[in-house]
Amino acid sequence: MARQLSVEPLPAPFLRFPCFANLNASNLLLPSENDMAMVPDHATDPDWDDVPPRPRRPMAWWVRGILLAIVAVWLGVFGIAMRLNPYKDDRIWHQETHTQLGLPPCSFKTLTGGMPCPSCGMSTSFALLVRGDLWNSVQANVVGTCLAIFGVAFVLWAIASVIRGRLLGVRSVEMTLIRLTIAFVILLFGRWGIVLALHYWGGGT
Repeated sequence: MARQLSVEPLPAPFLRFPCFANLNASNLLLPSENDMAMVPDHATDPDWDDVPPRPRRPMAWWVRGILLAIVAVWLGVFGIAMRLNPYKDDRIWHQETHTQLGLPPCSFKTLTGGMPCPSCGMSTSFALLVRGDLWNSVQANVVGTCLAIFGVAFVLWAIASVIRGRLLGVRSVEMTLIRLTIAFVILLFGRWGIVLALHYWGGGT
């Protein structure tokens, strides 16, 4: 739709100065009253609202494969947690349940004379949480509890995303991964700092 554009003349006070005296619409490269411009009028175009929205691209097969592979890893982690027995020997284990798999004790804890590493108690927290023992899971390692809950949520989200053919609720995979990683690192080392402080002020008990 063609519209006629008009340009208001300069106010009178500006014309008193020599530098503004010879200015006009042409040497200012501004449209004059006689210039015409082609401007799309979306508000009055009856066909504008009939333009169909851009269809979403379906999820690529390799993205579905990656999601399902990560789901399989999480299910394997929960399977291992079910295999561990945090109530073995008639006591509640808060650490070292990974030794039931034939793995050695925590090397950091051994070298430092009993000071736990950031991940100490994480496998135990998983084993307790899958049995519904939330309180003891938090006592073992609250970050492990949060990670296990995130794992359950991820499995459900990934399966739903594969079925729907798109990443539900995620606009940027990169930013989501960065935020989750930063949050996990802050929680992991923040909790570790508190444990070390309690270990120090408690005399190493």
